Amino acid sequence: MLLWGRSRTRIGHWSALGRPVSTVDISLDVVRERMAHHRAEPAAVETAVTGMSWARAGGNAVLTDDVTTILGRPATTFTTWVEDHRDAFTPD
Repeated sequence: MLLWGRSRTRIGHWSALGRPVSTVDISLDVVRERMAHHRAEPAAVETAVTGMSWARAGGNAVLTDDVTTILGRPATTFTTWVEDHRDAFTPD
């Protein structure tokens, strides 16, 4: 899971799971190396790394009403989403 900033802090404290969730910082150079190792096309690697860098720098920190427009209801909080999908994060 790619996380940074506030989302990374929140995921480490998910009370909804009843346990801490650890995260690991991975540099964009490591991302680039791993994608290349799995034979991703060089242009796809650079596009992905550029997008991740942009998002890490806050480039995607924009609030819109897209969720309300598309779903016809307000967006839920990150915590509510975790609680609603708890089973996806717990071992079988």
